[in-house]
Amino acid sequence: MLCVLAGLCPGGPYILIDTDLNESTVELVQVRDSGLLVRDESSRRIPMDRFVAILRDAPGDWRAVGGVVQLADGQRLVSEGAPLGRGESIRVLLRSRAEVIVPLESVGWMRLPGAGDLPASAAPPETDPFDDTVVLANNDTLRGFVLGIDGETLRIEAETGVRSVSLSEIAWVVLSTPQAERRGPMLWLSDGSVLSAASLESESPTELTITLRGIDPSAASQEASAAGMLRVQRDEVLALLPDPGRVVSLARLEGVSVRPLGDRRWAPAPQSPDRDGAFGDLASVTLSGPVEARWPLPNGATRFGATIETPPEARAWVDSEVVILATRGRGEEAMPLARLKLSQRSEPQRISVGLPSGRDRELIIRIESGRYGPVHSGAVLRRAVLLLGD
Repeated sequence: MLCVLAGLCPGGPYILIDTDLNESTVELVQVRDSGLLVRDESSRRIPMDRFVAILRDAPGDWRAVGGVVQLADGQRLVSEGAPLGRGESIRVLLRSRAEVIVPLESVGWMRLPGAGDLPASAAPPETDPFDDTVVLANNDTLRGFVLGIDGETLRIEAETGVRSVSLSEIAWVVLSTPQAERRGPMLWLSDGSVLSAASLESESPTELTITLRGIDPSAASQEASAAGMLRVQRDEVLALLPDPGRVVSLARLEGVSVRPLGDRRWAPAPQSPDRDGAFGDLASVTLSGPVEARWPLPNGATRFGATIETPPEARAWVDSEVVILATRGRGEEAMPLARLKLSQRSEPQRISVGLPSGRDRELIIRIESGRYGPVHSGAVLRRAVLLLGD
C-alpha cells in the first residue's frame, strides 16, 4: 500500500472497501491528496472520501521483542528497545532506524523489553484509570504519578514517596492519559506500527515520507519537527484508513447476546481472535450455528458489510443459511435485509446492506441449519464493519 502512498504499485493486490462497504481487488498505482489511482479492469481515481479502507488481505500479527509505545490517539510505535527519556518527552528509535520524539502527555502506555516476547498489539494489564501504573519485570506494581523519564531512569511519585526505577527493571508503564480522537489517514505497517499521518509525501516510487500527528515542535524540542517525520519503504505499508472514525468493527461492539436455534440447548458467543490484534478495525467474527446473535447498533450506523464464508474446518460438509436482519427500535419486529446460502462449493460472498433508521436498534445475524444438521452450521464474517454517517 505504500504503493498506495508512494506512487507505483509493484506489490500484490489490495482490497479496496468503498463507502458502500463493497469490496474490489485492485492494484494500487498512485496516491495523491485528492485520492487514489487504482487499476482493475481499467484505471480509475477514487477520492479520499469515497473509500473507507484499502488493505492487504488478512495481515497477521507481529512479534515485538524490543518495545512498544502506544499513544492516546491510537498510534503504536514499535521500537528497537526501550525509549530514552527526555524529561517530559521520550525519544523512540523505530525499527526503521528513524527517531521520533513524543511528549509524555501524549502516551497511553509503553511496553518495555522486560515484558518479554509478545505480539506488537498485546494490550497492557488492567490498571486504575486514575493513576499512573508501573509494572516491574518481577510483577511488583507501583501506582501514583509518573514525573518524567530521564535517560534510562523513570521517576514516579508513589504513596511511599518519589521512586527512581531503571527502565531495564520495568515491563509496562500505563499512564492515566485520556483517550484522544483517532484521526486519519491511519496506516498499518508490517512491523506492527500504527501511524496517524498529518501529511504524506512520495519522494520516490519506493519510498514514502510520513509526518506524524501528535508531535508539537514547540512542546518538545527544535528537532521534534524533523523527528516527527519518517520514511518507510513502500512494501511496509499493509493498510490505510483515510478516516478511522467512519467505520466500527462488529467484533468490537459491546453488549452482544446469543440464543440457540432449533433443538440446540446452548450457543457459544461469537468468536473474534483478531479483535484486539494487529488490525482489529477490520476484524473477523465467527458464528457457530444454529444460532442467533444480536448487537446493539451505535448511533449513526447507516450500513453493514461483511465478506461471508464457510469456516475452514466445516467446508467438507457445510450446509447452512445466513440471515441478516435489523430492528428499528427496542421490541420492534426485525426487518430482513439479506439471506445467503453456504455450502461446500460456496465462494466467499460480500454483502452490504443499508440499515433502518431509529433509536435503540439491533443488528441480528442468524445461522440456520441445512440438510446436514447443526454440526456443520457456521459462518465466518470477514471485515465485518458498520459505516457511520452518510
